[in-house]
Amino acid sequence: MSHEYRAFDDFINEKGDFKNIPKDKLMKHGLTRIFHTLLCVVGVLIICQFISFDYIMTEEWATSWLPYRFCCIIGTVHIKAFVMFAGMAGMEANLIACG
Repeated sequence: MSHEYRAFDDFINEKGDFKNIPKDKLMKHGLTRIFHTLLCVVGVLIICQFISFDYIMTEEWATSWLPYRFCCIIGTVHIKAFVMFAGMAGMEANLIACG
């Protein structure tokens, strides 16, 4: 049995370290993660109002002022990071809800 499956099996069957999970505290942590997920989604929506992936591929952007290009690249990196954070926080909220 692989290590990852063993931890999953212990979690599902409430064995080992997962036997003593306090069930009364799961709601608060789950709602916190859902709030984080929504916060990341709102962050992506706000940044997308100012930065477009299509604009970065144009010749106009390539010839623009260098600090402006840095700001655009930093914004696109934040969009991708917030999307990843939203996905991970959403998965964690789902895992907490199963606990």
